[in-house]
Amino acid sequence: MRSFVGRRLLGATLALGLGACLMAGPAVGEEPNPNRNAYYGDLHVHTQISLDSWIYRNPVDQAAALEFARGRTVETIAGPQHLRLPLDFVAITDHSESFAVYGYCVAHAEETKDVPGCINYRKKDYAIYLSAARGGGGVPRCEAGEEECRAIAREVWQAQKKLVEAANEPGVFTTFHGYEYSMQLPGPGHYHRNVIFRDDNTPADAYGATVLSDPLLLWRWLDQACTGDCRVLAIPHNTNNSWGLGFALHTRSGTPYTDDDIRLRARLEPLAEIFQIKGASECAIGLGTSDEECAFNQLYAKKCDGPGAVRCAAPLSFVREGLKLGLKVDKEKGVNPFKLGFIGGTDTHSGVAGLTDEDAYIGSVGFRDSTPERRIVVGPSPQASDSGAAGAEGGSEIWRNPGGLAGIWAKENTRYSLFAAMERRETFATSGPRLAVRFFAGYGFPAGMAGDPDGAAATGYELGVPMGGDLPAPKGAKAPDFYVWASRDPHDAPLQKLQIVKGWLDAGGEARERVYDIACSDGLAPDDAHRCPPNGADVDLEDCSVSADKGAEQLATLWRDPEFDAAQRAFYYVRVLQNPSCRWSTWDALRLKRQPSKMVEPTYQERAWSSPIWYTPS
Repeated sequence: MRSFVGRRLLGATLALGLGACLMAGPAVGEEPNPNRNAYYGDLHVHTQISLDSWIYRNPVDQAAALEFARGRTVETIAGPQHLRLPLDFVAITDHSESFAVYGYCVAHAEETKDVPGCINYRKKDYAIYLSAARGGGGVPRCEAGEEECRAIAREVWQAQKKLVEAANEPGVFTTFHGYEYSMQLPGPGHYHRNVIFRDDNTPADAYGATVLSDPLLLWRWLDQACTGDCRVLAIPHNTNNSWGLGFALHTRSGTPYTDDDIRLRARLEPLAEIFQIKGASECAIGLGTSDEECAFNQLYAKKCDGPGAVRCAAPLSFVREGLKLGLKVDKEKGVNPFKLGFIGGTDTHSGVAGLTDEDAYIGSVGFRDSTPERRIVVGPSPQASDSGAAGAEGGSEIWRNPGGLAGIWAKENTRYSLFAAMERRETFATSGPRLAVRFFAGYGFPAGMAGDPDGAAATGYELGVPMGGDLPAPKGAKAPDFYVWASRDPHDAPLQKLQIVKGWLDAGGEARERVYDIACSDGLAPDDAHRCPPNGADVDLEDCSVSADKGAEQLATLWRDPEFDAAQRAFYYVRVLQNPSCRWSTWDALRLKRQPSKMVEPTYQERAWSSPIWYTPS
């Protein structure tokens, strides 16, 4: 069998180091691939319906955002733009808290032409919005009364559903119905979710934080309102900005979750968005880890020093600490609320789903960062000042990035196939490039599996479990085999190495972790400390060219945990690292003929993360 990777090489093949071909997914009418294709998409996209996007003067409406996602040129605030490669799937996730005011002030513009809040709204005056956010009043809102405002919000949701439904083209381009639930925390913190439905069987309303004041209430409402043929996922994102609430076992007010609440969360939230424009939520050095790769795209350098601390990084703001806590909860209660697969997203507020190329970055928040001058001519950032990042009112926060992508392994590009893959966590995240990664675990994989990428997937499904799965206990104390394969994005830097991140509970019930380099590029091998030597890859900051003779097109290996203990609960996931390449701010500096900003490193290593595989003793 061939290895397939989405539509990104439609009509062409690419010769790769291990002899496999990465090809497009099956064309319409072809049989589904039992070994599954990699599809790329964005489940976190804002259009002008979101209040902040509207205030940022984003001209891209929902219809244009859908057109952009499928590869068509769209006029943005930064001029006409298009994707290098179309997406395979997308969800428009406007803030549902904005539906009422948008409908009230825009869809009902004639009736509200004299309403002061709507006058401010239609001005798209950022100063008014900023004043309101700082407690100055004047925030645009629906003033028609509670019931009428809910009815207006319902109109906007139903109109969105019609657009999304019309754009869905099974086998070619998949659209999901969705919205963002946006509960704000002090500081400004986030405790947000993207709510994604399998198909058009959805509740009549799209309730957000103005109705449901805690995610627990969201889960309970979804459990009651999404019944029958309705299927839904809630995907937490930007947990690095949650002041430790992201993977806590209590509500915002501190009320502990009941066992039923934990089971409900486990069912409705099988995924987490590990990367987006506000940085990585994988881990942070000094918060349960010394893993040097956790320094990638961090939003905050300051560590939270106690309850109520804001603008800081706390352990349970990060997915890896959530995974560790999940092992403990599973041991105690027999259910793991943090058995989480990984996806990436953009969180673009400019309507440009999937526009993640560093050299084509047009900003993420409308007029505020729509030109190179606005993006890199900045002062201290009120949001990220503790991390030494930068930003300015009316300008950009230089700590931002173009965002990531969601990867899904599915038999075909349809709603049911993609959604089923999300439910079983057979997903991966990238920091932007269209990297591909496969991950299987089993007992007794054949020794030649690593040298046969074309047949490895079939073997992995037959003899083991894929990413997102549960590895059964072995007969005896035999250690499992792990098969890992990754391929580069041919439009980005080559691969440098593969890593496995392991977390486990020791004999005393304490959570531990270790990172292993398991495959190195350029003929190198991990040393006795399980680390790859440097491969010598470099970047020329004069033109952002990368080393042409370093790195790999593909990397693949079979690995066995040298410290496996059949009595210990554990999880394993893969991290794929590229060679270094230029950050978007360095590309902008080149365009402006300036030196790269000293606020951030001029280069970084783009990456991908597989969803974990869990091991539970019998």
